[in-house]
Amino acid sequence: MLVKVFDFETTGFPPGAAIVEIGWTDLIIDNERFTAEVGETFSYLVNPFRANPDLKMHKAAQATHHID
Repeated sequence: MLVKVFDFETTGFPPGAAIVEIGWTDLIIDNERFTAEVGETFSYLVNPFRANPDLKMHKAAQATHHID
């Protein structure tokens, strides 16, 4: 069985938070052997500020995600 695991990093907390990074990986689960294998991992940065120049990223979010 294949499971896709997604993760989203944001500019802060709602309301008004926007996505700045999207990541996902495949998890391949073998139910007969009770094992799981991590597949290829992907990560993409997103620029929410292009559509909304007034949006600001909170300092705590910058520190947590190491994105500035």
